[in-house]
Amino acid sequence: MALANPALPDFKDCVDATQPNGTRINCCPLTTANIEDYVPSATTVRTRMAAHPFSVDSDYYKKYSTAIQKMKDLSPADSRNFQQQANVHCAYCDGGYTLQENPKLLYEVHGSWLFFPGID
Repeated sequence: MALANPALPDFKDCVDATQPNGTRINCCPLTTANIEDYVPSATTVRTRMAAHPFSVDSDYYKKYSTAIQKMKDLSPADSRNFQQQANVHCAYCDGGYTLQENPKLLYEVHGSWLFFPGID
């Protein structure tokens, strides 16, 4: 088994990210003081189905829509809030962070071994 040393973002320095259309946006987390590594608490692995009309029934789609609305209804300061979750994607995927080892390079999780591939 090969060991890898991944390039990590510099959490002390979040900058405006660049959207695909070239627009600059601030999607940095509200604070970096509370960033913790994720530790799974469940022993059951669940797979979220794609929410396409042809792959789920109406009950599943209603539950999914309700879950999204509950996220949107959370306080903006809550890290589970829909906008905060969108900001995570923005900061990690659109150049919100630079690399610790090379501050001239922007951190991009897509295409790296840290980003899980889709499994059919």
